[in-house]
Parts: sequence; structure tokens; C-alpha cells
Amino acid sequence: MELKATMRVRDLLKQVHQEGRQVCIHLDSGAELVGMVVDVGEQNVVLSRLVSREFFDALVRLDDVSAVEVQIRDS
Repeated sequence: MELKATMRVRDLLKQVHQEGRQVCIHLDSGAELVGMVVDVGEQNVVLSRLVSREFFDALVRLDDVSAVEVQIRDS
């Protein structure tokens, strides 16, 4: 996986989902959600297995995402 400035958030999240990577999504509100992407739609993304909230899933509007962190390289 390689991040590029031309990527859209939706496309990045789709790629993260396909590769089964954990993601940290930063929201415009300042909140952070860390988990696994299980679905990406036109307007929303669904996260599962949220860190520290293992019994919860989240539906996030893509318009509310300010940044996405994903581990690219191994140590």
C-alpha cells in the first residue's frame, strides 16, 4: 500500500478494507476511531472491532473524516 496525495478518502478506505489493515480515523469533531473497515459506501464507512470498544461498531460519514492513519511499513 502506498499513500498518494491524489487519493480520495473513500478510495483509501476501500483499499484498507481489501488489505485487512487496522485504521485510525480522525473526525472533524476531534474524535478518533481505531478499528477495522468492514464496508465503504458512497457517503459512509463502517468500522468494527473498535479499540477499547470491542463490542461496538461505528457508522461514520465520509464528510466528517479529517484524516486517516494506516500502518504502511513494518518495523
